[in-house]
Formats: sequence, structure tokens, C-alpha cells
Amino acid sequence: KQWYQRRVAITAGSDGFDVNFLSKVADIKDTVKKQTLIHHIATMMNEKFPEQGDLHREIGHTHRIGRVSFDEVIVTMDKMDELCDKSWEDLRNISKHTSSTNEVMKKQHAFLNSVSERINILKVVIRRVKTRYNSLLLYFGIDPVKHFIPPDEFCRVISEFALEYRTAIEAVVLEQEKKRKMRKKKKVPTATLR
Repeated sequence: KQWYQRRVAITAGSDGFDVNFLSKVADIKDTVKKQTLIHHIATMMNEKFPEQGDLHREIGHTHRIGRVSFDEVIVTMDKMDELCDKSWEDLRNISKHTSSTNEVMKKQHAFLNSVSERINILKVVIRRVKTRYNSLLLYFGIDPVKHFIPPDEFCRVISEFALEYRTAIEAVVLEQEKKRKMRKKKKVPTATLR
């Protein structure tokens, strides 16, 4: 959070980068060679860091996160909690009309205790995930209060960029291989006939 506050103080609150820009780098072309911006980024990165790894493979978890709506997870969690509360109420109503020593009642009580405990653990996990996600947004210079991006959308943009970047890197490497082979062909002298 301190990093973000310093960034805001330095830039006077102006935004210089938006994560959604990553989805546009494949569409922006230069005016001379008509190459995309992602091609130029891949070329520069390949020149400076030829041993770089596969970004798409390294952040594989973002692909899975991009397919899950975090809002749906929260709604499902709330429904589970509500159903658990209703089950407790039903169990109390049933227990009024049956004996408390009933074996089935004991098993239902133990089961609902277990379910309630798991739901509470999941609530804690969801709260921690939200906190860490907000920290990630702050790391990228995005104020989660003013410009909140849902986690699934954010991860989908990152994932699509990583896939486009991998494709561009592969194209750059192939292009460099072709150029290298052409240079070798030009250097090899042809045999002269006498």
C-alpha cells in the first residue's frame, strides 16, 4: 500500500498504465513495417533475455482463475451458508419431536457441525483471497476502490496476453532462424567450374 501511495504522490494520481492495455497490444501496429506492438515487445525481450522462460506456462494458474467468476463463488458461498443455517433450524425443529438419543439425530448434528466449520474456513479463505487480490491490484498501480477489476477479468487479460506473447516469441525466434540460415547461405562460396 505504501508503494501505491508513493506512486500516486509522484504521478499526482494520473494513470499511466491500465491492465486492459495488454489486450490491445496485438492490435496496435507500427506505421513503417506494420508489425504489431507485441511483436516489437517480443523482439526486444528475446534480444535482451534470450534464455527467458515461457510466460504462458509459468502463469498457468491465471488461465484457470480466468474461467471462474469470483462473484459466482461468493454467491455460492452465501447460499451454502444460508442452507446450513436452514438445516440447523430444521434439525432443531425435528429434535423437539423426537428423542435426543436418536442415532440419526446425532449423526446429523455431527455432520452439520462439520459443514459449519468448513463453511467458516472457506469464508476466511475467501476474505484472505480478496485481501491478496486487492494487494495485487495495488502492486499494478490500480486503486481497488476506484477502479476495481474482477479477478476473472484481470486474469483473463493476463492469460490472453501471455498466450499472444508466447506466439510472438515463437514467431520472432523462427524469423531469426530464417535470417541466420540466409546469412549462412550467402557466406558459402559457390564452386567454380574450370
